[in-house]
Amino acid sequence: MIELAAIPRESVGLMWPIIEPGIQKMLDHGLGVLSPDDIREAASAGDTLLFVVVQDGELEPMAVLICYVAIGQKRVFEISMTWGEQMSEWFDIAYDGLLKVALELKCDMVAITGRRGWIKQLRSRGFSEKLVTLIKELP
Repeated sequence: MIELAAIPRESVGLMWPIIEPGIQKMLDHGLGVLSPDDIREAASAGDTLLFVVVQDGELEPMAVLICYVAIGQKRVFEISMTWGEQMSEWFDIAYDGLLKVALELKCDMVAITGRRGWIKQLRSRGFSEKLVTLIKELP
């Protein structure tokens, strides 16, 4: 059975050796502005929510997801980084689970930052593309 599991902030240190490789893979595709230590510290402080997708109680995660709630005119559940393998096996479970968490946190909206491959999966679920991130490294 595949399931989404939240990692409580108190358990981040204990779980870190298991999830850090997935986080590093996630960061390898990012903007290069965060380190694994940044994420560990934010999750341990409760500023970031960590979730894993596991199969049959295995400790080795199929996916790692990093989320947070942004507060402004609307409460936005931000899924800011993800990493996973065999996405077709876990995507629906993670999506349904994270939507439930967003509703429990009384969020008005879900926003996902990711690579272009996510558009196909999410457009069919009512998401629309709103912004594009452009970057330029400075000397």
